[in-house]
Amino acid sequence: MPEDNEKVEDFISLWKKKMETENNNRPSVIGETMNKLEILQRENQELRQKIAENVQLIGKTEEILKKAAQEKEQLKTEKEQSLQGIKIRMSQMEAENAELSNKVKNMVQLTMEKDQEINNLHTKIAELQNTDQNNVNLAMIEELKSELTKYKNHITDLEREILEKKNENEELQKQLVEKVKSLPADYVIPIETPKPALIKPNPPENRALPLETLCQDLQSDLNRYKKIIEKLKQEKSELRTTLESKGIQLKSGDIQKLQQENEALKNDIATLQDQINLEQNNQKSSIDSEILDQKITELQLKLQEKDKIITELKLNQVEQKEIPAGPMSGLVDDLQKSINKLKLTIKEKDKEIAELSKLSGL
Repeated sequence: MPEDNEKVEDFISLWKKKMETENNNRPSVIGETMNKLEILQRENQELRQKIAENVQLIGKTEEILKKAAQEKEQLKTEKEQSLQGIKIRMSQMEAENAELSNKVKNMVQLTMEKDQEINNLHTKIAELQNTDQNNVNLAMIEELKSELTKYKNHITDLEREILEKKNENEELQKQLVEKVKSLPADYVIPIETPKPALIKPNPPENRALPLETLCQDLQSDLNRYKKIIEKLKQEKSELRTTLESKGIQLKSGDIQKLQQENEALKNDIATLQDQINLEQNNQKSSIDSEILDQKITELQLKLQEKDKIITELKLNQVEQKEIPAGPMSGLVDDLQKSINKLKLTIKEKDKEIAELSKLSGL
């Protein structure tokens, strides 16, 4: 059995060799663990650094979040304060609006009362106009108007005579120039200072001194109104030239309107001249009655204009009630403007009432 023993020895030897080679090739366990520990320490250090960085980042984010929260709270408080201020302002504006509306109502009521007073004064004026004294004054005024027309005709005759004399003088001067031209060259013309020809129209018979002064006043008034008419004509021509320079051409209808306005101005001038002449020639009672009638007519026209203004203000008040809801400041401004207009109309009504009361006292 020696062969079996050799085989066993060979197997054992082979096994030992194999184990030796494996032990030689395999690293030691301690070295591997040391390497792993170093790797783990490095990883641990890196993780610690990352954790520290993350902690710092978390702290910064916490600070940012705290600031954002503080800003949010601050904005919230500011918003609440602004809303509270807006509510207070709205309540104040509503109170002002209510107060202004009450003032407007009171003003409208006051204007209605003033209208009633004015109507009462109208009735008094109508009663004053229907008295017998006014009829007598009107008859006297008509007589004075007829006399004044006579004086005006006489003045026109005098003006016509003056123009004729001027024309004759011009013709005589022309004839004199022609005679001088026809004289021989060696003829010496005597030098004389020319004397202006004085034209003295013969005054009418049985003419008193006040009538002469009246005629002089009338002549001065006529000259003044002629200057006014010439000025109006000049303004009309300047207006026409300015319109034509701007390329605006007047139509025939516009020219007719301007002519009508010119005629109306002439009529107004004539009426003013009549009134001036009447005031110069009337007695005290007739002058007072004429001034009274004139003031009554003027006040009636003014009252009609003021009635129109009051109706317009009433319509504006109705329109203001129908205005849709908008910004409160604009509504307050509109109400303030309407109140100012009503105050002005009331002041004017008071002045007219005072004037009418004075006239009714006369």
